[in-house]
Amino acid sequence: MNYEQYEMYIDYLGKKEKNLSQLCEHLNAVPSGSKKNLREWQEAFSNWQRAVKHKARAIYVSQHLTGGGFPTPKILTVLEEKLLCIIGILCIHGMLVPELGFKNPNPSRNVIKKKRTPKKTVVYQIKKSKIRETKLQKKILSSLKYNVKMVKKKLKLLVESVWKLAYAMKRILKLLLDSKFSF
Repeated sequence: MNYEQYEMYIDYLGKKEKNLSQLCEHLNAVPSGSKKNLREWQEAFSNWQRAVKHKARAIYVSQHLTGGGFPTPKILTVLEEKLLCIIGILCIHGMLVPELGFKNPNPSRNVIKKKRTPKKTVVYQIKKSKIRETKLQKKILSSLKYNVKMVKKKLKLLVESVWKLAYAMKRILKLLLDSKFSF
């Protein structure tokens, strides 16, 4: 497949009315491109989407690793970025849902509800239920609370230092303006 055929497929995905057999005819009409039947085109684009998702996920994971090292040399092309914009990045970043294995004390409260907004778009909201905290969750929460506390202390010290610096600069300016020092 060539660049023009990939572009045609991305334009097809962006349209509201989709006619796959018509797309197949247009793709086969490209002079320097591949010639395939409908099933082969579906398979080829499915494989391409899977490869792009895998590549994007590898880049995302590489960016969020800790411990140093070199970043991944993978880069998304313009067409791949367009494809991800159309199919969405949910497949790359994941979705915030509760982990499996936690006991839900009240299963009726953990329900996905449909909500209509004024613009008639549908928004799905997940009602949060009270999930029993495990020991690991408690340790993580206490660690986060401690870190927040430490950051607040450091920030307070920084603010005090800035005020002291400003006061010192004010005193220096006052001395200079009182003409005790002449240049």
